[in-house]
Amino acid sequence: MIQTRLGHATIAETMDTYGHLFPDDEDLGRGAVEAMIAATLAEQQHLVAA
Repeated sequence: MIQTRLGHATIAETMDTYGHLFPDDEDLGRGAVEAMIAATLAEQQHLVAA
């Protein structure tokens, strides 16, 4: 979903491009990805409701 929104063909392309932005700590990185997914879902729901 995030990869599509960014125009990437695969999640690998997204992570190759932006993976360096995530902290080395796995839990922090996972939290950042979860926050991005939640924000994307909330925006999509807002657009559908409008």
